[in-house]
Amino acid sequence: MKIIAISKQILAGKYDTLQEVIDSNWGKLLDTLNFFPLYLPIYYDFRKLHFDGLILTGGGNLYKISDKIEDEIRDNFENSLMDFCIKRNLPIFGVCRGMQLINCYFRGTLQKIDNHVGKQHILSDGRRLNSYHNYTIDKLGNGLKIVDLYENTIESIRHISHKIFAQMSHPERNDPFSEYDVKFLKDFFDA
Repeated sequence: MKIIAISKQILAGKYDTLQEVIDSNWGKLLDTLNFFPLYLPIYYDFRKLHFDGLILTGGGNLYKISDKIEDEIRDNFENSLMDFCIKRNLPIFGVCRGMQLINCYFRGTLQKIDNHVGKQHILSDGRRLNSYHNYTIDKLGNGLKIVDLYENTIESIRHISHKIFAQMSHPERNDPFSEYDVKFLKDFFDA
């Protein structure tokens, strides 16, 4: 069984604590794929762990947008994960904030966008995408290619030489899960 590492959102809690949270549907989605989810604690040395791929989840903003210390901590952690996975040729799949992080990791930039929260986008091939983001790619990062566009908004990207794919839509938020997403994720991590 494939073990897929998953990053989590970090929230500032009461009494100067940090809380790590994740949408419980990620467990359901990975169970559907017959993958084992390995939720990564922010302050655990992930280099001691064995996993076969990485999902950078959504939720929140990058530090350069929010200026929140919890987002800076998450950015640093996820950038370290990117370094680790790229050196080991492990597949990386980014969702929403994960796509934004991947783009910025490769020196791309973001811009504010309106009317993309709680929306559905229909691509030219008929696929429906959910949308929950306030920022989109402005300048595409080095080595990244556009896969899907909705109007002039980049909805998914891939890297030309690393096994990295990212999308703005949240596959875990579809009920039932999209057959396209299930097949894509299975192929992406199994290949």
